[in-house]
Amino acid sequence: MDTYIVNDKNERMAIHVSTSPLDDAPVVLIEHGLAGFKEEDMILAAARAFKNQNFTVVTFDARFGLGDSDGDLEQANFTHFIEDLKTLVAWVKTQPFFSGKLFLCGHSLGAGACFYYAAHFANDVQGVVSMAAVVSGQLLLDSYLEYKPDFVREWQKNKLLPRVHPSIKERQGYISYAHINDALRYHLIDEVYKINCPVLLILADRDISSTLQINQKIFDALQTSKKMVIIENATHTFKSPENQLKIEQVIEMWIKNIDNR
Repeated sequence: MDTYIVNDKNERMAIHVSTSPLDDAPVVLIEHGLAGFKEEDMILAAARAFKNQNFTVVTFDARFGLGDSDGDLEQANFTHFIEDLKTLVAWVKTQPFFSGKLFLCGHSLGAGACFYYAAHFANDVQGVVSMAAVVSGQLLLDSYLEYKPDFVREWQKNKLLPRVHPSIKERQGYISYAHINDALRYHLIDEVYKINCPVLLILADRDISSTLQINQKIFDALQTSKKMVIIENATHTFKSPENQLKIEQVIEMWIKNIDNR
């Protein structure tokens, strides 16, 4: 089912719901990353994994992205991603398919929003899957400065970064450096200890936005059941079919091995 919901600012958000055939099925909300959209390959791979395990799956386009929701990409930031996830959780809780069992899954900034929600509303969430999480503006900026300092200086100077989606060239816009300034308000490694549900961390071995070192910090800070998987020959968007198949397999195996469904 494809539809729109409207938030408290009268902004439309595009969603897709795939309902489980089972009664009392868990629900998973999947949030894409910055300059992403709900039909991205790694989002669809995660959705397949949850569907295969009889979850009701809800994917959505965040505002201010490259999807079908309202707003321009230039306004995208961590705060808005968190707001959008809260909006979707509140909507899901009103739906007849909601069983009371909520899982969160996200990529990049979407994964960061999932960590934020699970830390601040721990009793709401039964599991979190993170793909290449961005959880700290300072760690993100430090990594960019280490691996591509000229890129950072140019972005700071020009204020806007052109973004053409690597898979669908028609989806394009500009990412504002204000996104980094907003992200610097967040350092969720100091908060993830509040999460009390199982957590799966998936990362790419060639990722400079969500490095092994950053994910290790998250993993070490978590005080709950946790697993970390590194996908080889992968970058931040896990764009090869082999990467996506691995994501699907890893998530399915993790679901099968957790106890609290």
